[in-house]
Amino acid sequence: MWTKLENLFLRIKTSRDGRTLILNFGYLSILQIVSYIFPLITMPYLARVIGVAGFGQVTFGAAIAGWLMTIVDWGFTSTATRDVARCRDNIQQVSKIYSDVLWARLFLMFVSFAFLCGFVFLIPKFYESRRIIFASVLSIPGYILFPDWLFQALERMKFTTLFNLTIKFVFTCLVFLFINDQEDYVWQPILQAFGYIVVGIVAQYIILCRWKIKILKPSFGCIFQSIKGACNVFLGNVVPSTYENALIVFLGMKWGEFANGILTAGTKFLNITLNFVRVLSRTFFPFLSRRLEMHYVFARISLLLSLFLTLLLIVFAPLLIEVFFGNGFNEAVLIHRICSCSLFFQTLINIYGTNYLIVSGNDKVYRNIIVLGSILGCIVGYLSIIVFGVIGAAISIVFVNAFVGVASYLKTKQIAGRV
Repeated sequence: MWTKLENLFLRIKTSRDGRTLILNFGYLSILQIVSYIFPLITMPYLARVIGVAGFGQVTFGAAIAGWLMTIVDWGFTSTATRDVARCRDNIQQVSKIYSDVLWARLFLMFVSFAFLCGFVFLIPKFYESRRIIFASVLSIPGYILFPDWLFQALERMKFTTLFNLTIKFVFTCLVFLFINDQEDYVWQPILQAFGYIVVGIVAQYIILCRWKIKILKPSFGCIFQSIKGACNVFLGNVVPSTYENALIVFLGMKWGEFANGILTAGTKFLNITLNFVRVLSRTFFPFLSRRLEMHYVFARISLLLSLFLTLLLIVFAPLLIEVFFGNGFNEAVLIHRICSCSLFFQTLINIYGTNYLIVSGNDKVYRNIIVLGSILGCIVGYLSIIVFGVIGAAISIVFVNAFVGVASYLKTKQIAGRV
């Protein structure tokens, strides 16, 4: 087995595409390693300053903003990345795709903001949390200005790394300046949004002035065509996003901000680790859009990495929670261990869902798997939260990821004949 892996890495290293993959993986790995450092600096400070309830409020606002961000993204992160990767040397075609996505995202942002305002003034819980909700959605304009997907499609990950590091550095410095009291929790999303907007402006300068990509005049026909083209991937994204954020909202409404704070602490290191695993996914996605026959390379590397990291998360759960959150978060240890099991299933989703079914054009198949899994997850999550509280929420997270991951694997095996 090790001989096969050694030969595999040698083939990657000696090819042009392989060197590009290695460089991009290196840039994104540096980003993730440094990304670990910044939360390790801010998390203990925030946990002690804003407390469990403050964490719960921030999580509630982030859940609302996350749902809106999924709407604004509309699946373009996958479909537009795939399309640009296939015509990256044609500047006119790249400009058209980029322009259509930019205008479509702006249109979707204004529509979603209008609906959000209606919900805030109609739902009492939303109205009580209006400060944290409106502060949280400030990141969305910056998210649009910083087209991470374009850098991925053009396989220029160093820009993604530099910009993200800038965001995290600015955010970390500002946290210690502005958050000094329990009531200052509202500054957390505001400071994050500020970092996104600053680097978004710089990113636009590089795209428009240095790379000569043009923003074409908006056309409603092209905008709606882009939205229609990404609809299947959008449904595959918005349904689980709605499920995940609804899970947090329902948990908070049923058991209070303390439960949300425990869930946030219990899933924090899982989410950080998932970001590292997704480095491989993001690195290979544009490459596989051109050379899908190399999918087996990505699959084997990802599976080995995820199994190793899952074991580490389970073993070191008590130490991680105690060191970075303190004694007030002891209940998060069990949540952390339960949710860590979903890392392996998330990797299956990356391998066989995103990087095979979407890349190969089987968007509808992937959509159906996601929708069915999320519907089942809502039922399991609702019932388990009522009975088991935050533990039930953790169980439902693992259940959904397991269903979608295994189903994606089986469907890929059926389509491809082998995986």
